[in-house]
Amino acid sequence: MMVSTAAETDRLEKMFDDLVVTRSNPYSADLLSKGTSKIRGIKRLGEIFGFDLTEAMAFGDSDNDMAMLKNVGIGVAMGNATPQVKEIADYVTTSNGNDGIARALAYYGLVSFDDKASFVSKDLTFNKVKDFHRLMDGVTQEIPKVFSPEEAEHRSDFKIEEIVEFLYAVADGNSVRFDEMMDNLHAAIDKGAQKVLNQSVDSQSDALTAQTDSLIDLLYFTYGSLVLSGVDPYEIFNIVHKANMAKIFPDGHPHFDSVTGKLLKPDNWHDKYSPENDIKKELNRQTRVSIKKMNK
Repeated sequence: MMVSTAAETDRLEKMFDDLVVTRSNPYSADLLSKGTSKIRGIKRLGEIFGFDLTEAMAFGDSDNDMAMLKNVGIGVAMGNATPQVKEIADYVTTSNGNDGIARALAYYGLVSFDDKASFVSKDLTFNKVKDFHRLMDGVTQEIPKVFSPEEAEHRSDFKIEEIVEFLYAVADGNSVRFDEMMDNLHAAIDKGAQKVLNQSVDSQSDALTAQTDSLIDLLYFTYGSLVLSGVDPYEIFNIVHKANMAKIFPDGHPHFDSVTGKLLKPDNWHDKYSPENDIKKELNRQTRVSIKKMNK
């Protein structure tokens, strides 16, 4: 390490052409043997412990971290990082004095960030979704509450869209069959509405209890569908969660279309985070494992 201003970097590089000059602050320069770097150290650890650079996450705040952040799978810039570091990072977290690493790990679904005002569930899947909403909404609901009609309709729209996509996938390109299934879905909604209207009111049930009971039943039915399809949801949920978390832009905030209000995706989202290929790979893996077990 040499005491040196940033303006002297070019001069140092000419004087010590057999060394690499990097900086961790404006007042000193780090002089390294060529071929020596943080990324080389990570690569060596990967060789020892059996992981690839694409599987590593690195955190940095200075220019001497740039090669490392560029070459690992996920490069995270701290909130106090230089502008150059933030520009090349996959994600920018808060500063090193404001839980930056913990918040980044929560952003990528590796941990649940526990602040004092927020409860943490024993259901780790719930915690991951909560981390997503913390970033998406800027706040989380910490006390049980009743959904308003507008909120309930909004959430139901999401669920109905996924049901329609499920039926479209089942129809497998058969438009006539898909139309029939959609007609049956409309009929099922009408039938369900009539059934609910004909039910006697349970004097013991309040709105919050009834809403929660229905949502848990939906969750139970979803798990049941996965059971009946023979699909283990654990890794696939993590794939989808990673893709959803990547919809948050590098500035740590969601971006919305100013006209439609629709959630926008970062430019590299489809290339780096679209989940379909990873879901297919995981389903192929599960199929291979299952067949081997059945043949034993």
